Amino acid sequence: MNSQRADVIVVASSQGAVEANKVVKKTPVVLVGVSDPVTILYNPEGAVEPRVGEAHSAMRSLGLVPIPVEMCDLPSLEKGFAAMRGQHADAMLVVTAPPTLRYRDAIVKGAADNRLPAVCEFAEFARAGGLVGYSASIPALFVCADESIR
Repeated sequence: MNSQRADVIVVASSQGAVEANKVVKKTPVVLVGVSDPVTILYNPEGAVEPRVGEAHSAMRSLGLVPIPVEMCDLPSLEKGFAAMRGQHADAMLVVTAPPTLRYRDAIVKGAADNRLPAVCEFAEFARAGGLVGYSASIPALFVCADESIR
């Protein structure tokens, strides 16, 4: 077994950072591809409450009524779309977390099938056929420009 310690740990989600910080105490954890380090379709098991609350406030300021829909797997996603249909949702905001990113194809398909314009936090949703994805390119975030630390 290698006894060397990592100089840094790089994680690609808020939830990953939270979990890494539970295990390591002295090694810095660097967040890459994270919309909000303080940690609507969202994962209730992730640390997204501040982002969801901010989105709800912004929606209310525009006279919109937010309908929070939790999802952490495919069955909960199906229930979520049923809830959106039942409440006559006009559009949806997808808060990125590991489950929403993992099931992005199903989310994009469900949005299209339900005729819901969906705004998502990463371009991977747009590449999967979604309407709008806004953020940096996830693969580009892992490219190190400083050759001295490669």
